[in-house]
Amino acid sequence: EPPYARLSGSEGTHREKLDLRESRSSQMAGGLLVFLCLYTAETVTFLCREKPSSFVLIGFFKPLLCFYISKQCRNALEALVKVIPIVTQVLLMEFFLNFIFATTAHRLFGSYAAFRELDTSFLSMITLSTTVVNPSLWLPMYRDRPGSAVFFIFFLFLMVIVVHSLVLSVIFQSYSQATQHILARSHRDKEDALQLAFESVCALRHTAGAGAPRARAVYVHDVMNVLRVCRPHYPLFKIDALLSVVDPTTEGRLSYNTFRIRVPQALQISLRSPYARSAFVAAVE
Repeated sequence: EPPYARLSGSEGTHREKLDLRESRSSQMAGGLLVFLCLYTAETVTFLCREKPSSFVLIGFFKPLLCFYISKQCRNALEALVKVIPIVTQVLLMEFFLNFIFATTAHRLFGSYAAFRELDTSFLSMITLSTTVVNPSLWLPMYRDRPGSAVFFIFFLFLMVIVVHSLVLSVIFQSYSQATQHILARSHRDKEDALQLAFESVCALRHTAGAGAPRARAVYVHDVMNVLRVCRPHYPLFKIDALLSVVDPTTEGRLSYNTFRIRVPQALQISLRSPYARSAFVAAVE
C-alpha cells in the first residue's frame, strides 16, 4: 500500500499527483534517444570515412544534455513556456497598433514610395518603431508638408516610450511570476516527498498510526537501512558517517522536523575515502 493511501481528502490526492508525475528521464526520453542515435551515426561515419567529418545536425540536440543535467535550465525553460501566451497577446496588440498607423499613413502619404501599398506601409511603420530609419523615413513628407511631423512624432512617442516599455514590463513581470511559481512548487514537492519518505520509513515498523507525521518518530536503524539502499556503493564506515549527520546525539529516534532537515543534509554530503599521501602527491598538492 502506498504511503499516501493512509492520507485523506485533498492531501491524499496531491500525494497521488506527486507520485504519478513524470520523472525527468520520462519527459526527455524521446529527445535523448534521438540524440543518442544521431551521435552513434556520427561516430560510425567518423570512423568509416578516410577523411573524417562530422554532422552539423547533432549540434542542435546537444542542449538537451544541459537541460537534462541542470535543474536551473529546466526551470528557466518552463518559465519561458509559461510566459509565451501573455507575451504573444502583447505583441499582437503592438502589431495591431502598427497596422492602424500603417493604414492611416497609407491614406495620408500614399503618394510616397514607403507608403504606396498597405504591406510596404506596414513594414515601414514597424521599421520606424525601432527608430532605425528615424527621421530619414518621414523627412520627404516633412519637406512637403511640415504638419506631417505631428503624426510621426506621436507614433514614435506611443510606440517607443509607451508600447515597448509595456512589452518589456509585461515580459519581466510574467517571467518573475512564473519563476516564483516554479520555485514554490519545487519547494512544496520537496516537502511532500520528505513527508512521503517519512511515512514509508514509519511503515517499516508499522508505527504510522493516526495523527500528523510530526507527532511520530522513525528509528535511526531504519534510516540506516534506507541509506544503504540509496548509497549501495558506500562501505559501512561511510554509512556510519552519514548517520552521525542524521543522529549526532545518538538518540535512536528522529521526529519529522529533525528528519526533514538532517536527512537531506546527509544525502547531499559527498564522502571520500582516506588515502596515503606519498611524497610525490604531497609535492603535486
